[in-house]
Amino acid sequence: MGQKINPNSFRIGINQSWTSRWTHDLSYSEYFKEDLLIKNFISSLALFQQIFIGQISIWRLSNPILKSKKLLGGQSHSTHLQTLDEYRYSLLNQKSNSFTTLYIYFQIYMPPKKENKNLTQTKEDSFFHLYTKIESYLSRFWSHKYQIKLLIDPIFDQSSLKILNTPRQNKENTATYSLARTKNSSKGIIIDSNQMITKWLLEKDSQFLAQWIASEIRRRKGLKDILKKIERALKDLSESIQNKDSLYQIKGIKIMCSGRFLMTDNEKRRNKMARIKTFKRGQIPLQTLNQKINYSSATAYTVDGTSGIQLWISYI
Repeated sequence: MGQKINPNSFRIGINQSWTSRWTHDLSYSEYFKEDLLIKNFISSLALFQQIFIGQISIWRLSNPILKSKKLLGGQSHSTHLQTLDEYRYSLLNQKSNSFTTLYIYFQIYMPPKKENKNLTQTKEDSFFHLYTKIESYLSRFWSHKYQIKLLIDPIFDQSSLKILNTPRQNKENTATYSLARTKNSSKGIIIDSNQMITKWLLEKDSQFLAQWIASEIRRRKGLKDILKKIERALKDLSESIQNKDSLYQIKGIKIMCSGRFLMTDNEKRRNKMARIKTFKRGQIPLQTLNQKINYSSATAYTVDGTSGIQLWISYI
């Protein structure tokens, strides 16, 4: 049987990068455990509030090392030997010193809700509520160890809003925010049309699309109707060649769903056995390392049971 490896980890160093970008020799397990706690909290909070979340990237930095003679104990050496000693000391200090700054970055997408009339205002309010929750959680456990800098990029339907907090000088001052709005491309995105939303999600990230499929399955939507919307979106993407919003053109897509899900909206199943449905369009060369492939997975929890979604998207 063929052994399927994760395409993201298989291409690290070629066209993929690590999500946690730091290294340490002494306390690697401690920092790695902290990264897992942060990622699990953010992903579970987004799942509870029905918000799609992208890839979470974490950076850790230490203080810059000041080159002085005090580091070397005031010993007098020649100019050449002194620079070598400083270089060796800086390497040892970088490997053994603790980190002081923690950077966290990820993207979120808030699905539209029909019952709300002013969608932009409610999305901004819910975004600030999510931001304050994450910030309070991080400062509660790690403010005594790190200077936390949280950067969240929310993807709205009509504009993109970036919010970056500045470091607090004291506890009484509230975090200040800098807002930067950038308009999307000239094509309009219809909020009420699922086809346009699916098309827009295809251009952003495969993880958003996998979470959207999981949310549709949780809402008792049929898988055939979901795949038809994705197929129509792929057809529209292939027709619009001049697309400024997407960095890559989609070469192929593969979706595999396994579990207890409905094939149509009005399906009445007597048999509750799990089944597997595969959807594939285009080419997915998994063995070609230079091929840009984005892989994501999601889980839909329903009354009948769980359904797993796997998604591969290859780009030209």
